[in-house]
Parts: sequence; structure tokens; C-alpha cells
Amino acid sequence: MDIFFSLQRESLQRRNPERLQTWQNDTNARVMLVHDGQLSIAAEPHYRSLHALTAQQQSELILLGLYRGLPTFALRVEQAQFHGEEIAWGDLRQCAHLLDAETLSIAIQAKALCHWHQTHPFCARCGKPTVMKDAGYRRLCEHCQAEHFPRCDPAVIVGVQFNGQLLLGRQSGWPEKRYSVIAGFAEPGESLEQAVVREVMEETGIRVETVRYLQSQPWPYPSSLMLAFMAEAEHDEIELRDQELENARWVSRESLQSLMQAGEIKLPPRASIAYQIIRQWYEQEGADFAALIKSIW
Repeated sequence: MDIFFSLQRESLQRRNPERLQTWQNDTNARVMLVHDGQLSIAAEPHYRSLHALTAQQQSELILLGLYRGLPTFALRVEQAQFHGEEIAWGDLRQCAHLLDAETLSIAIQAKALCHWHQTHPFCARCGKPTVMKDAGYRRLCEHCQAEHFPRCDPAVIVGVQFNGQLLLGRQSGWPEKRYSVIAGFAEPGESLEQAVVREVMEETGIRVETVRYLQSQPWPYPSSLMLAFMAEAEHDEIELRDQELENARWVSRESLQSLMQAGEIKLPPRASIAYQIIRQWYEQEGADFAALIKSIW
């Protein structure tokens, strides 16, 4: 996995009011808007200028960082219009494939932070209102002085293999024919590897071993960090146990191609880490995943 930074987050400057004000006053500064969980990403331009912001909106700006020297912020707005302008709002899941990698990364950051602020206006300790601090990366209860920080929920997602086959599952609420690999949240007091073993057993009745870490991906729905693994199954007998899946099945490389061409299986979105796990499994023995996808279209 290539590691890249869409912008410099400038975390050391979040408590520097002079620097923050300088960036807000920059005529080239820009803001990505978030409204009711959707972002200003469905059409160009994805960003707006800061010059039209009210004093209240300026106080609610969240610093995302510097993109090629440009101060870049996020702002949660209550109205669908922005100072009389119609905004092309888009759901991140639906629009991800339209964005370049840098813009997508920035949008993920903006959505996650804005959702946290929207859902955590009160102190979990005393119930009093909290205020935003550190350019959006901390909330403070001025009544009891409790500090609150953006949440990030670790979730494991695993490609389970057995004799060259891959285990795929389907939830009832997913789009028709959508299948993916097994996933679930890590629980307090367990390692990520233990979470992999538990989740696969709970959902499919399959015991796994040789758990191997692959990579990670932020997934702001609403605040997950997906940690990807590969694992080997000890057997192939599926038993749906916790009712989270409506179906699970093993696929070989050959059967996956046939099922996809017949419209019986649709893969997760290309921007998802689940898609990348399936791609890595498919290519393990030299198979051409790009050719597989091309054959579907």
C-alpha cells in the first residue's frame, strides 16, 4: 500500500490563534462544506472561499491542514444553500469514485470531524454544553473542564481463505447482490487478531488461524478505522450464528468470475478496503483482476 498525505495537517498549530487567524485571512483559503452528512463534492468546485463567512461560521471552522500551501478548512452548515448559492451536495459513498485520491482523503477527514461535532455537543460527564477548541480537534466542557476528543472506532475486516477459495458474506440491508468479506468492530480488552477470530466465528461458524495484517483505511460511516487482515480457515462448513449475515458462501477465482458475469455477485465499491482485499486475494496466484473487472463491463 502506498502511503501519501493529501495535505499537511499542521497539528502543532492548532493551539496557535495567531497562525490560525493568518490562515483564515488568506485570500486563497478554502472550505469544504458539510450539510446533514453530505459534502460539497457532487460537482466542481468542491471548495468555497472563506470571504463570505459570518463571524459565527468563522468560529466554527475546522482546520484540515495545508494543501499545497493552501489553508483548507471544513465547516458544518445548517442550510442547504450557502449564502444564497445552490450547493451540489453528495453522499461520500456515492461520490467517492468521482474524486481523486487527495480530494477523497480530505473529504473523509471533513466528514468524520463534522459528524463528531454534530453528535457531541454536550459533555458526557455532566451534560453541560461543550465548546470547540484546537481548531476542531477537541471539545471542552467549561462547567466541569472535561475534555473530549474525536472518536475513532477500530473495526477489523478479513479475507478468509480455504483451499484457494475466499469467504464472502451478505447483509440483508445491502444493495441487491452485494457481497463482501467479513467485518466487525473490535471490542474492549481484545487484540485485533482476537477480534478477527471472534467475528468470523460469530458470523459464519468458521474457525480461522494464521491471521495476517494487510493495511488500514479510514471509513467515516460514521467514525470507523478499518484494519484489514487475511486469515486461513480450518474448515469450510458455514453456520450463520448471529443473524448479521443473510448468506455466506465460498468462491473460487473461476466461480467469482462466473457469478459476477451472471449478475449474482456484485463487489463492494472500488474505494473500499473490502474491494482491495478481494483484489489481493484474486491476484495471489497471478490472476488478472483488472481483466476480471473489464469482463463484467
